[in-house]
Amino acid sequence: MRVNPAYIQWIGDLIIPALGFIFWDWSLYFILLFILLDMITKEVIMHAKAYQVVKLHPDGKRHWFKKSAVSTVFFVSFLLLVHVAVLQVFPTLKFTSEWWRFWTYEDLGIQQGYVLFPLLAVSGYMQFKQSFVLTNMAAKLTMSELWSPQIKLNVWRVLAASTWIGVARFIYLDESVWIGLVLGVVAVYQWITLFRQPN
Repeated sequence: MRVNPAYIQWIGDLIIPALGFIFWDWSLYFILLFILLDMITKEVIMHAKAYQVVKLHPDGKRHWFKKSAVSTVFFVSFLLLVHVAVLQVFPTLKFTSEWWRFWTYEDLGIQQGYVLFPLLAVSGYMQFKQSFVLTNMAAKLTMSELWSPQIKLNVWRVLAASTWIGVARFIYLDESVWIGLVLGVVAVYQWITLFRQPN
């Protein structure tokens, strides 16, 4: 029986941060960095999908720039809001130091940055190839149909990050609880969006 690649992707998106927390002592911010890097990879791949659509529908180029600009504004806003939320939980955290620690963290003598970044890139490309190129999705979608779900997704991300800021401001929770909440929300949101968006 052929396994739906969407299920494999969903498991893969969750298993690394979960393993990082259990075995590699990843902090909440480490887990968020991995999740955000995965999201950035997928946002970039949206442009690869748009390029495939434009090759078949050249008149969609103008909509590509317009829709991608809107998506980027919401996505960058989301990234900034997540970092504001992290400062609500850890007011003394230094982002540059944590970024460097995340990159240089070693396990089995290898700095994880040299493993995780290629892993995310290859995983994203394979998912793009299998579920978009090989299924000829570009011929089935207009530029608006491609970008509209992504824009809605980024709007929901902004709302979720804003909600987190509000909760963290007034309620103290242990870091492990925040990690559980983040992974739980990501799991549910990935499940819902994975099967609704054009891949």
